[in-house]
Amino acid sequence: MSPGSGFRVEAATLAPRCDHLEAALATLSADGLRVHPSSRIPRYIAAIRRFVEEARRPADYSVEEFHDIAVAILETGEIFYALDLLMREPRVAGWLPIMRKVVKGPYAPTDAADQARDAQFELLAAASCRVAGGEPEFADQTYACAWSVGVFSSQQSVCHR
Repeated sequence: MSPGSGFRVEAATLAPRCDHLEAALATLSADGLRVHPSSRIPRYIAAIRRFVEEARRPADYSVEEFHDIAVAILETGEIFYALDLLMREPRVAGWLPIMRKVVKGPYAPTDAADQARDAQFELLAAASCRVAGGEPEFADQTYACAWSVGVFSSQQSVCHR
């Protein structure tokens, strides 16, 4: 990869991300979320920790290893963002069943239907709604976001004003 053709990751930012995700998963575990050690989020955390600890030169990685690290970094970035915003006080209610879907699924995205990443997108949309000043709500397998100018519903995929 030539200089400037990819993205740069500072290893110093990755260990705190892993710590935050582990703490969030521990909190969610107390709320009833069960995360098997072989599910994708713990595997991402382990891959990132290995990447940081080994501190290998870029030339020492195979294409597959680069892919796996990139997937772990990008996926945990999305999950980190969503969890951080949805777990802030006042906590958004009703999203734990969706998070149960997020922890499942294959390590890397595929072309096949993927309920884990569909659910991850819902949490990202809800987190983004919160950033925009909205109030995300989860009920009956439907996500809605209400704010002062309208309502978005994932079931209808439209914005009502």
